[in-house]
Amino acid sequence: MVIDVELSRVKGAPDKFGYPDYEQFIQQGLRAKLEVQSFLTGQLMLAFDFYPDNPQKLYNISKNYPELPALPISPDIFEIMDEIPIKEITSNLAQAVVGINRLVNSEGIADLDKTLREVTQSARSFGLLVEYLELHPEALLKGKLNSKGEQR
Repeated sequence: MVIDVELSRVKGAPDKFGYPDYEQFIQQGLRAKLEVQSFLTGQLMLAFDFYPDNPQKLYNISKNYPELPALPISPDIFEIMDEIPIKEITSNLAQAVVGINRLVNSEGIADLDKTLREVTQSARSFGLLVEYLELHPEALLKGKLNSKGEQR
């Protein structure tokens, strides 16, 4: 396979990376490996890492591109993917979506909205009370003044 490496995504690479010295990296153990990216979809990805204890095997297929050695595909990747209960996961997900839709469209949500508005209004009223008491702390002892300026 031919790939284009986004050098900006290579962890630990210097800012001014330039064209990589693949031969040196290969000598240090750079290898490609097929890994499972998503167990749910079965999507695979090609990952690169350093495995200095794994021997390199190059095929010299193309002279136009540098060749990077790859590790053999682990058979347990496919065993794991075969064991994933995709139908059960899909069914559970569909049931969860139905339940969420039922909850969102129920009257309970309307009651919740009303309750939230009442709590917001109560919090606003409490804030006004606290503000008034900060300006008139004597109101705690004497009570609030009426419109004529007399204690109630």
